[in-house]
Amino acid sequence: LAGLALASDFSPRRIAVQLSNDMYQILEPQLKRRGVTIEPEIAYRSGPFFVLAVNVIEIDWALFIEHTHRTVKSKNKWEQKAYNDDDDDDEQEQEEAWIK
Repeated sequence: LAGLALASDFSPRRIAVQLSNDMYQILEPQLKRRGVTIEPEIAYRSGPFFVLAVNVIEIDWALFIEHTHRTVKSKNKWEQKAYNDDDDDDEQEQEEAWIK
């Protein structure tokens, strides 16, 4: 199977076709979970380029804001953890430098 995958045509056009089809199919359910109802359409596809038109039908603002808040809160938690981990590394380096 790996040989078949490597022998496949990985041209920019073929990748654009696959990507546009995937985005067309995945975008709608992903946004639906966030409270946004859309109608996607592949408006233009030529060679390695494509344009995906998205018509927004409805937005459930309460669900959208709730999901966005959870996402931002989660992101901030990870950024804070990374920042704290960096601080711990700096403190450890300072202690090691002082001991030397």
